Amino acid sequence: MIRVWEYELAQFVKRPVAKKKEFRVYITQDLDRLVRALAAIKNGERDWSLSDVAQQALELWIQLPENQELIQRHSLDQLK
Repeated sequence: MIRVWEYELAQFVKRPVAKKKEFRVYITQDLDRLVRALAAIKNGERDWSLSDVAQQALELWIQLPENQELIQRHSLDQLK
């Protein structure tokens, strides 16, 4: 689902909004409480959704050296 403000921003700057895929995960109850609390606290700075948190976490995970090595070795950066 595209947020209205993302759509309006994309229309304003004439860039397409990236399509988003659903990615379901299961986490421990302790991690769930902590992530939700942090997202709520950070909402003073920006409107953080759990999807935003997961997106940022996965982007950071991809940047780990061992994952970058696998990406290069298997040419995963060529995936479309």
